[in-house]
Amino acid sequence: MPQNLKLENKTLSWEDANGKDGQRTAYFVVYAFPINEEVDFDNPKYIIARTQDKQIKLNIDPTQYRLAVTSINHYKQESIPCCLEN
Repeated sequence: MPQNLKLENKTLSWEDANGKDGQRTAYFVVYAFPINEEVDFDNPKYIIARTQDKQIKLNIDPTQYRLAVTSINHYKQESIPCCLEN
């Protein structure tokens, strides 16, 4: 599960508090919700990246979005989102 989201120079980074066995992180999903729209983790249009890395370089203006990261385990279960505090 991602934790401790940080944003520096348009690079979003986080730590992984991964579990055991199938609970280990297979990959992360990065969401960007425009600040004038409702947060909806069920809508894939807000996904801006899927990665196995623990950081990404953003190609959007982060001041215009609410950012969040979830992890997906090997059973395809998504974690609780970790949101960047603005």
